[in-house]
Amino acid sequence: WRVPARGDMRFGVYIGLPEHCKDSSERIAWLEGGTHIERWSINCPGGLFGHEIEVLGLAATVIDALARVERLDGTTQVVRVVPSDPVFTVTESESLSEVIATYTMLGVEHILLGIDHLLFVFALLLLVPGRRMLIWTITSFTLAHSVSLAAATLGWVRVPQAPVEAVIALSILFVAMEIVHWKQGRPGITRRWP
Repeated sequence: WRVPARGDMRFGVYIGLPEHCKDSSERIAWLEGGTHIERWSINCPGGLFGHEIEVLGLAATVIDALARVERLDGTTQVVRVVPSDPVFTVTESESLSEVIATYTMLGVEHILLGIDHLLFVFALLLLVPGRRMLIWTITSFTLAHSVSLAAATLGWVRVPQAPVEAVIALSILFVAMEIVHWKQGRPGITRRWP
């Protein structure tokens, strides 16, 4: 269970399991890179299929939660849990298209609601010559962003949030300076090799 944290204070959302589920191990909690992490085992006689899990406290927020249920057969169920509906039902199976739809919607919202992404893409629109090169550049940006986001979400890569945000800001500043240099008649590497 991962929850955003600031210092020692964690966001006030908790996991609400079905009544037949009981903790079978002690909860171990720690802070790691701006995240409060808890790990423990539960025992749910009869399993979780068909039962509801609730993200307690989510309804009083403006954030979403991403729930991932990993089954013993290696399949997963990925659900986006929102404040207006903080409960989801554990299913026996989930199609690949449902997983893709969940992550696609998250990705689209992430890009469209992130001013940093919009500024970066806008800068590329100004800087990159030709429609074909622009399409390749934006596609490459989107692909690289998707791979890095998936790697972070799946826990393959762990990078502290503050340095990542600083590098994002620096990349926007870098592209802005490339635009200034290009307008002054000194095209930089980004204009030549976007």
